Parts: sequence; structure tokens; C-alpha cells
Amino acid sequence: MRSHPSRFPDFLVVGAAKSGTTTLHHHLARHPRVFLPKGKELWFWHQNRNPNQGIFSLPNTSMPIRLEDYLAHFREAHPDQILGEVCPSYLYYHEYTIETLKEFHPNWRDVRIIILLRDPLDRIRSEYRFVRAMRLDPERLSFAESIRREEERKKDNRLLLDLHYLALSMYTDQVKAYLDVFPNTRVYLFDELTATPETVLRDVISFLNLPPLTEAGVDRSEVHNKTVLPPVSRSRTHGTIHDMASTIGRMLLPPAGRKRVRQALGSWFFKPDQVEYDPATLDWLRQQLRPDVERLSGLLQRDLSHWLH
Repeated sequence: MRSHPSRFPDFLVVGAAKSGTTTLHHHLARHPRVFLPKGKELWFWHQNRNPNQGIFSLPNTSMPIRLEDYLAHFREAHPDQILGEVCPSYLYYHEYTIETLKEFHPNWRDVRIIILLRDPLDRIRSEYRFVRAMRLDPERLSFAESIRREEERKKDNRLLLDLHYLALSMYTDQVKAYLDVFPNTRVYLFDELTATPETVLRDVISFLNLPPLTEAGVDRSEVHNKTVLPPVSRSRTHGTIHDMASTIGRMLLPPAGRKRVRQALGSWFFKPDQVEYDPATLDWLRQQLRPDVERLSGLLQRDLSHWLH
């Protein structure tokens, strides 16, 4: 497979999760000399070695398992385009990713690595909102309980990595693994991407040895991958009545009628979801994260003390 004739990716945006990778994906996709697969997050470079199979629990999951299937995602690229992939799980699962790249990518030393990092406590809160909105936690645990049971749940390879809240946010060893192996690695902060997206995008494009974008600048009104919490039942009784009414409605009413009834009675059955971040849990997380933030500051030679204040 090492002599496979297809083209391999020239760069990878490897994470971290909930740190602006989707936004950067959309910005890079505007460049005519960049080709990105239609499906963000292909998971290929770590999944075959990874004992965690939680991703396969999601409905309609389709990811390449064979190398030829992965490379097929890049077949539509033009000869003058560079190839890239954006997949946040490559940072967390850096050991499997790097090992697989070394084995199968013919020019792995030349792959350019882009890393985005976010205040780890903000990242954890954002991740929890995402998990809650998408109903990715089979037990639907509270924030405090999710953190308390993380070590126990990490041992269950049927659960998604999204539930590894604290572990995902310990960046130093993850980042160092890429810095040690790939000479062309660049690290950006979520705050920078949010505050000055034009500057970050310009630097990323330069890092990829591409000509500057000639079109208009970044549209800051665009919001990518924003988490919206769906409403929840006002009580278990309300949920039971709603389920019974829905069953009867499907039997007796046409689709348009069911929609009007849902709109009229929706607020009676449901209420806006509220996420509660237990202060004691947040304080405990700060204590756990602080040593890693200090190590990361030294590794990157950047002051990150504001992250945990």
C-alpha cells in the first residue's frame, strides 16, 4: 500500500475539539488552491488502531476503513490544489494517528500540522453543551456527574470520546507529540481565531505555502457549529402524555394537522433546556487543569495564565 498511486493529504488540522476547527474548515474551503473532503472528520488515521469504537454507535456513520477508500475522498482534487483534512480527534488520539501516518503516508515527514487550542475550561463547557444537545450521552448525566464518572467511563470503548471532557483538555502531551515528530507544525488559539480571523487565516495560508486569498475578507457574521439546546419535557408526566398524543396524532391527523397541533401545544409539553455548571466542579477542574496549562505555556513559550481566571 505504500506505493499507492493516489494522492495523500498535504496538511491536517488535528484539533482540539470545540476549538474552531469547523470555522477554519469553512475558511480554508474558500481558497481555490485547497481541496477538503466533503465530509469533515474522516477519523481514518487513528480508527483502525483505536480500541474505542464509540463512533460506530452513531446512526448513519460512514467512515473509510481501507486506505483506498480514504484516498477516494480526494479524487476530485485538481492537480494544482493541495489536499487537507480537518479532524479534531487526531489530536486526542495522537499516538494512533502518528503511528498510522508513519506506516502508510509516503511523505509523512512533510505533512503540515495545524492545531487549534481553546481555554480548556471553556472547551469542556462547550463540549458538554454539544453532548447534551446532540444526546450523545446514553445516560444523560448532569455536568457534575459526567466529570465525576469520567475515569470510569473512559474504560468503556463503546462510549464516544466526547465524554472524555477533562482528558481531551489536557493539551500538552498531545501537542508535544506533533511538535516532536512533524517539523511543520503550527499552533493557534481559539481566541485569536475569534478576535482576528483574517490575521489567523492569512497566517495559515502562508504556512501552507499558498497565495493569499484575493476575495473579500472573512464574514464575521457566519457562525459555524453553534450548539443549540433542544427543549426538554417539563416533567416525566408531560413526556408520557406527549408520546401518547403523538401516537394518536399519527393515526388520526394528516402531517399538516400534526404540525399545527405541535406548534400550538409545544410550550405546554416542553421548556427550554438549562445547563447548570456546578461551581464546585468548575473549581475542581481548574485545579486539575492548572499544571497542564503551565506546562503548555512553557512548551509554546506563550502566556496562557488568563485561561483559568
